[in-house]
Amino acid sequence: MNIVSILKLIRPAKVAHLATADSSLQPYITPVVFVIDKDKIFIPLDYKPKTVPIKQLKRVKNIQKNPKVAFQVDNYEDDWQRLWFILLMGYAELVEQKEVGGDQDKNIRKVHDLFIKKYIQYSKVEIGTIFIKISALRGFYWQYNT
Repeated sequence: MNIVSILKLIRPAKVAHLATADSSLQPYITPVVFVIDKDKIFIPLDYKPKTVPIKQLKRVKNIQKNPKVAFQVDNYEDDWQRLWFILLMGYAELVEQKEVGGDQDKNIRKVHDLFIKKYIQYSKVEIGTIFIKISALRGFYWQYNT
Protein backbone atom coordinates (compact mmCIF):
# COMPACT_ATOMS: atom_id res chain seq x y z
CA MET A 1 0.00 0.00 0.00
CA ASN A 2 1.48 3.37 -0.97
CA ILE A 3 1.68 6.40 1.32
CA VAL A 4 -1.25 8.20 -0.35
CA SER A 5 -3.51 5.18 0.26
CA ILE A 6 -2.26 4.82 3.82
CA LEU A 7 -2.99 8.47 4.64
CA LYS A 8 -6.44 8.17 3.08
CA LEU A 9 -7.16 5.08 5.23
CA ILE A 10 -6.13 6.68 8.52
CA ARG A 11 -7.54 10.19 7.88
CA PRO A 12 -10.89 9.51 9.68
CA ALA A 13 -9.26 7.75 12.67
CA LYS A 14 -9.62 9.67 15.92
CA VAL A 15 -6.69 8.32 17.97
CA ALA A 16 -3.12 7.34 17.15
CA HIS A 17 0.08 6.74 19.07
CA LEU A 18 3.22 8.83 18.68
CA ALA A 19 6.55 7.24 19.54
CA THR A 20 9.60 9.40 20.14
CA ALA A 21 13.04 8.65 21.55
CA ASP A 22 15.45 10.82 23.47
CA SER A 23 19.13 11.27 22.62
CA SER A 24 19.98 7.99 24.41
CA LEU A 25 17.29 6.26 22.29
CA GLN A 26 14.99 5.66 25.27
CA PRO A 27 11.53 5.23 23.66
CA TYR A 28 8.45 7.12 24.76
CA ILE A 29 4.91 6.63 23.42
CA THR A 30 1.78 8.68 23.92
CA PRO A 31 -1.77 8.62 22.52
CA VAL A 32 -2.55 11.60 20.31
CA VAL A 33 -5.23 13.18 18.17
CA PHE A 34 -4.24 14.23 14.67
CA VAL A 35 -5.20 15.62 11.30
CA ILE A 36 -3.66 15.17 7.89
CA ASP A 37 -2.99 18.04 5.50
CA LYS A 38 -1.67 16.88 2.14
CA ASP A 39 1.14 14.44 3.06
CA LYS A 40 1.83 15.81 6.56
CA ILE A 41 0.44 14.70 9.92
CA PHE A 42 -0.25 17.34 12.56
CA ILE A 43 -0.63 16.78 16.30
CA PRO A 44 -1.71 19.67 18.54
CA LEU A 45 -0.02 20.62 21.77
CA ASP A 46 -3.32 21.80 23.16
CA TYR A 47 -4.39 23.18 26.51
CA LYS A 48 -5.80 20.00 28.05
CA PRO A 49 -4.48 19.72 31.62
CA LYS A 50 -0.79 18.78 31.68
CA THR A 51 1.67 18.16 34.49
CA VAL A 52 4.37 20.39 32.93
CA PRO A 53 4.43 23.37 30.54
CA ILE A 54 4.07 22.45 26.84
CA LYS A 55 7.74 23.07 26.00
CA GLN A 56 8.72 20.68 28.83
CA LEU A 57 6.62 17.73 27.61
CA LYS A 58 8.72 14.60 27.10
CA ARG A 59 7.60 14.22 23.48
CA VAL A 60 8.53 17.85 22.73
CA LYS A 61 11.98 17.57 24.30
CA ASN A 62 12.54 14.24 22.52
CA ILE A 63 11.64 15.72 19.12
CA GLN A 64 14.00 18.63 19.70
CA LYS A 65 16.86 16.19 20.39
CA ASN A 66 15.88 13.43 17.96
CA PRO A 67 13.34 14.23 15.21
CA LYS A 68 12.84 10.59 14.15
CA VAL A 69 9.36 9.41 15.16
CA ALA A 70 6.94 6.55 14.64
CA PHE A 71 3.18 7.04 14.34
CA GLN A 72 0.71 4.17 14.64
CA VAL A 73 -3.00 3.90 13.90
CA ASP A 74 -4.79 0.63 14.46
CA ASN A 75 -8.24 -0.81 13.96
CA TYR A 76 -9.37 -3.43 16.43
CA GLU A 77 -12.61 -5.34 16.02
CA ASP A 78 -13.89 -8.52 17.64
CA ASP A 79 -14.03 -9.96 14.15
CA TRP A 80 -10.28 -10.41 13.76
CA GLN A 81 -10.58 -10.65 10.00
CA ARG A 82 -11.12 -6.88 10.12
CA LEU A 83 -7.95 -6.12 12.11
CA TRP A 84 -5.37 -3.78 10.60
CA PHE A 85 -2.70 -1.34 11.62
CA ILE A 86 -0.54 1.30 10.01
CA LEU A 87 2.94 2.18 11.21
CA LEU A 88 4.49 5.32 9.78
CA MET A 89 8.07 6.46 10.24
CA GLY A 90 9.01 10.07 9.69
CA TYR A 91 10.59 13.23 10.98
CA ALA A 92 8.88 15.59 13.40
CA GLU A 93 9.28 19.27 14.01
CA LEU A 94 7.43 21.86 16.05
CA VAL A 95 5.52 24.52 14.15
CA GLU A 96 3.84 27.49 15.74
CA GLN A 97 0.95 29.62 14.58
CA LYS A 98 1.86 33.31 14.57
CA GLU A 99 -0.39 36.33 14.49
CA VAL A 100 1.40 38.01 11.57
CA GLY A 101 0.27 36.02 8.52
CA GLY A 102 2.30 34.64 5.64
CA ASP A 103 2.15 31.29 3.87
CA GLN A 104 3.19 29.14 6.83
CA ASP A 105 0.68 30.86 9.10
CA LYS A 106 -2.04 30.41 6.49
CA ASN A 107 -1.21 26.68 6.36
CA ILE A 108 -1.22 26.40 10.16
CA ARG A 109 -4.57 28.19 10.37
CA LYS A 110 -5.90 25.62 7.87
CA VAL A 111 -4.60 22.82 10.14
CA HIS A 112 -6.24 24.54 13.11
CA ASP A 113 -9.56 24.55 11.22
CA LEU A 114 -9.17 20.85 10.35
CA PHE A 115 -8.87 20.06 14.08
CA ILE A 116 -11.97 22.09 14.91
CA LYS A 117 -13.89 20.21 12.23
CA LYS A 118 -12.66 16.72 13.22
CA TYR A 119 -12.81 17.02 17.02
CA ILE A 120 -15.88 18.74 18.46
CA GLN A 121 -14.10 18.80 21.85
CA TYR A 122 -12.00 21.72 20.59
CA SER A 123 -15.07 23.91 20.84
CA LYS A 124 -14.51 23.72 24.65
CA VAL A 125 -10.74 23.12 24.97
CA GLU A 126 -8.30 25.62 23.47
CA ILE A 127 -6.36 23.95 20.65
CA GLY A 128 -3.24 26.03 21.18
CA THR A 129 -0.79 27.45 18.68
CA ILE A 130 1.98 24.84 18.65
CA PHE A 131 1.75 21.67 16.59
CA ILE A 132 3.95 18.67 15.92
CA LYS A 133 4.32 18.21 12.16
CA ILE A 134 5.43 14.82 10.84
CA SER A 135 6.81 14.56 7.31
CA ALA A 136 9.00 12.39 5.06
CA LEU A 137 6.79 9.42 5.79
CA ARG A 138 7.46 5.76 5.10
CA GLY A 139 4.55 3.47 5.79
CA PHE A 140 3.88 -0.12 6.72
CA TYR A 141 0.42 -1.66 6.50
CA TRP A 142 -0.72 -4.93 8.06
CA GLN A 143 -4.09 -6.58 8.01
CA TYR A 144 -5.39 -9.93 9.13
CA ASN A 145 -5.32 -12.46 6.32
CA THR A 146 -7.17 -15.77 6.47
